[in-house]
Amino acid sequence: MDPIAPLILLVDDCAEDASMYAEFLIAAGFRVTTATNGSEAVIRTLSAAPDLIVMDLEMPGISGWDATRLLRSDQRTRAIPIIALSGFYDTPAVMRAISAGCGRFVPKPCLAAELESVVRSTLARDGGKSALPSPTREP
Repeated sequence: MDPIAPLILLVDDCAEDASMYAEFLIAAGFRVTTATNGSEAVIRTLSAAPDLIVMDLEMPGISGWDATRLLRSDQRTRAIPIIALSGFYDTPAVMRAISAGCGRFVPKPCLAAELESVVRSTLARDGGKSALPSPTREP
């Protein structure tokens, strides 16, 4: 794993989803750390300083919407791009995610290539501490 590859914080309370999406991102050349709920996401963001957060929205305790609002209200974390990744993708849920501070929204389930594309384009547009890894594709 490239130690300067962008670090992605993947937040999801479903262990199977978290594992699958983490594998997608690692295969794409990113470093990945995870959190299982909104409060853990805030703590992990402050300690790990990820380049980008992929946030599930509907979680027990502090939701992804609330965690996003908390991160946006903190000077140390407000500039970190946040992508919502949720099975709730009707218009009100998308608007609520954007209102909370998510810059992009990906409905789940999604294909690995779709998640990778949104992560890469968000990092390219919004920046990040690290350079983007090269796409890893097999012939």
